[in-house]
Amino acid sequence: MIKLCKNCGYIRKPTDKCGAGECPRCGAFYNKVKKETIEEISPEKIDENLSPKSLGTKDQQVENVDEIEFTYFQSYMVEVKDWCYSRNFIFRIPVLIFYFYVAAQMFFDHKHGSIFNGINLGIHEAGHPLFSYLGHWLHAAGGTILQWFAPLACGVALMKQRDYFGISFAMVWFAASMVGTSVYMADARALELQLVTIGGGSGPVAPEDIHDWHYLFNSVGLLAWDTTIATMVYLGALVILVVAICFGSLLTWWMFEGFKKSNQILT
Repeated sequence: MIKLCKNCGYIRKPTDKCGAGECPRCGAFYNKVKKETIEEISPEKIDENLSPKSLGTKDQQVENVDEIEFTYFQSYMVEVKDWCYSRNFIFRIPVLIFYFYVAAQMFFDHKHGSIFNGINLGIHEAGHPLFSYLGHWLHAAGGTILQWFAPLACGVALMKQRDYFGISFAMVWFAASMVGTSVYMADARALELQLVTIGGGSGPVAPEDIHDWHYLFNSVGLLAWDTTIATMVYLGALVILVVAICFGSLLTWWMFEGFKKSNQILT
């Protein structure tokens, strides 16, 4: 159960640290509410920051506290919307345009990579020596592991900081990383890509000896399925990309709504 203080409009969030029976904002006690005063209030109608009621004293607040049933998903969505209301939508519009640019690259020219290619390549190559002490198989897989881990770790860090728009960027980065990996996977048998390796130049090396996914697929008997697996990874990346764009667009729209409401209050 998520608690709502009718006096100040504050929805208790799962991240609040104070006592469970007290409103974190105004200090009213939930357990003193009179049941006959409970109203039906939906999360969509609650605006924590833009229209707070007068706080008054604690004695005056006791009669104005209700317990409303919210799911944790609803409470988080209210928190996200509240976060958006205090952010500037203008600075997010160029980033959204960038998302659509990356999407166009992935849909129509994915084999030639995206703007994330340079970053992903550097992280990928750093992964090989990082995992080299764990055996030859993980040495080969380490590049992709680190390449996928970097945007995921970035997303987790942004989640802890409650930077929800930043999470959408991490999702786009992860989708781009998956698309690059799918191109590499699809080349496992063809061996047509020009590969980059750390410490190269010591002499000619057969492509199959330095191609990560040729070795990885061949070692588990999936070499004949390289293009099928690559297609599945590519489609998964497109799904993540679409979700990221929709999420980023929704956040930007909520920021715009907050901007309009704040202007209405000021006028």
